[in-house]
Amino acid sequence: MGLSIEFYAGDATRIGAAFTAVAFDEIRDGRKSIAYADLSLHLGMEDIDLLSAAVADRARQPLISLLDGLRANVGRIDEEGSADVVDPAWVAMTSTLEMADAPAVAADWIRRVGESRGETIEITDDAAIAVGQLVSLCKKAVLANADVVIVWYL
Repeated sequence: MGLSIEFYAGDATRIGAAFTAVAFDEIRDGRKSIAYADLSLHLGMEDIDLLSAAVADRARQPLISLLDGLRANVGRIDEEGSADVVDPAWVAMTSTLEMADAPAVAADWIRRVGESRGETIEITDDAAIAVGQLVSLCKKAVLANADVVIVWYL
């Protein structure tokens, strides 16, 4: 099993506590979050800022690095996972996209990942679905004035 990368919207403290307790069902089913997006696409954390670049380009906004803008750690699973609050400016940038933008952003993102690795990576429907989930999550977070937490775990 590879690296899992997920986003949750809601109260960061509640999400972080559930993550630390490995209570994933509670944050995925709405008991501890208002939205969930799974970006576990056999990619690494280093690929997330390539997503940031694709989002910024599509939104016609200055690049905001997701990884450089992580605000606070709210959960940890030993050395095998972390939950961190995402910069609200990144969330706002992503929320400006329309759901119809998701396939183009996903294609641009995966193209950038391939270029960074010196290979061509096939763009899948899963990538477009994941980006669509993330756009929806960011829109819900902005409307609810909720935190967005990115988690990764092995």
